[in-house]
Amino acid sequence: MLYKVSGKRLDAGFRWDSVVSAILFPRWLVSSKSIPSLPRSKQAIVNLSILAALLVPVGVSAQVSTTGKITGVVTDVSGAAAANATVTVKSDALMSQRSTHTEADGSYLFDLLPPGTYDVTITAGGFQTLRQTSVVITAGFTATVNAKLRVGQVEQTVEVQGEPVVDVQNVQAETTFDQQLLQEIPAGRDPWSTVA
Repeated sequence: MLYKVSGKRLDAGFRWDSVVSAILFPRWLVSSKSIPSLPRSKQAIVNLSILAALLVPVGVSAQVSTTGKITGVVTDVSGAAAANATVTVKSDALMSQRSTHTEADGSYLFDLLPPGTYDVTITAGGFQTLRQTSVVITAGFTATVNAKLRVGQVEQTVEVQGEPVVDVQNVQAETTFDQQLLQEIPAGRDPWSTVA
């Protein structure tokens, strides 16, 4: 049986181990001549490590985020932390509402929230319920909703509306990719599309 590779005829006894050896031990990387004390198996490990390091990107500076966060600190009117208060978020973007309890310092965090408009409800024993409505979350946005609870019955509700929520943790620029922007990006397959 004969094989034809790059114009040369090879018989069926062609040794593929020489091809594998040429891949694992290229002359431009580590060879037994450059490091004679290194066994051949360790040379393969060194070569594969070097190739893996070249193929893996070292750092990605532009990360794409598709979700947002709601965070904040719950205190009483005197400024003391309201530990173990129940914080609930509701939105049409969620399948069901999410709830969490505040930490000992009064902080809470809702991570991985899909973009949408949220209502945040905070309840604690001996305090009035506080409801912040219309908290808009976009991709990569962290909304900070701090709450000062007033002493009162749980049945009493303080509702805050129309107060804009500002991301105080990040100062990154956002870009929303719409269909028109994606259509205008050059495909890269046609070299003339990048010139236009």
